[in-house]
Amino acid sequence: ALQKRISKIEGSIIALEDRVDQDNRDLLDASSKGDGETIGELSKSVYKAQSEIESLFAELERLHIELDHKTKEFEERLNRI
Repeated sequence: ALQKRISKIEGSIIALEDRVDQDNRDLLDASSKGDGETIGELSKSVYKAQSEIESLFAELERLHIELDHKTKEFEERLNRI
């Protein structure tokens, strides 16, 4: 269950990073055209995606710590057998 959640979060992070990259390319294009409305929308989108990425990384770190703890517990139990 933990590994599945970790994989899902990693996939979400990759998708969000791809979106940020595309939004940044679109921002450059909008800037060269002087399209202020699009610049504003894309800036908000980039900020929101970056905030989500930070939150997901924090969750990912927490899950990795939990997984490490459970793995050590399991190994200790095996050693007692």
